[in-house]
Amino acid sequence: MSIKKIYNQIEEDKQNQVQDDSMEIKMPIDEFVQEHEDLIEILREGSREELLAEADKQEQELEEKKKEYGITDSEGDNSNENDTENN
Repeated sequence: MSIKKIYNQIEEDKQNQVQDDSMEIKMPIDEFVQEHEDLIEILREGSREELLAEADKQEQELEEKKKEYGITDSEGDNSNENDTENN
């Protein structure tokens, strides 16, 4: 394997990892409380349409954070592996 291929592989691997294990997402407590109160209300009393809208909102927020921190979909997502192994 050439040095260039090794370098490219290392650079690709770096992009697929979170570089700092101490990374944290912080938010003010009042925002945290409000977001969770809203989620609880929707989960307990929301219509199917409201549940799906909230799921879309949460998915978008998650994808933005994953992109911001350089996390790929393959990291930490073993849910499909377990389903395949059990069948």
